[in-house]
Amino acid sequence: MRNLVIPILILFSGARAWSSEGAYSPVREPVYEISENGETFAQANITAYTSSADECGNALGITKSGEPARDGIVACNFLPLGTRIKIPDLFGEKEFIVKDRMAKRKRNFIDIWVSSKKRAFQIGRSRMRIVILG
Repeated sequence: MRNLVIPILILFSGARAWSSEGAYSPVREPVYEISENGETFAQANITAYTSSADECGNALGITKSGEPARDGIVACNFLPLGTRIKIPDLFGEKEFIVKDRMAKRKRNFIDIWVSSKKRAFQIGRSRMRIVILG
């Protein structure tokens, strides 16, 4: 009989993320800045999601706020529900509203709702500046 090797996942108390170099590194917390005109900015990881069952656990598309997912909705854990934001580098002056949450390990992410997986893959994942409107 063969000896079976069973991988064991060891969880650490500190938050860690996989880096592009192939090693684990600490997750960056949001860094806030306030401009001279009073605008608040933060750096965040931007991704996209759809209402599909494989991404949300069901295909109902209901957000944490109880509303159906739709254009203009984002999921975010570090901002309160109802916060309005802009992502100028991707969407110019378009406003989004935080109406959903993500997995708890996603501390510094903003996940934009989109209608198709094709569009979600086009957005990909990038770190960029957001404007927090309130």
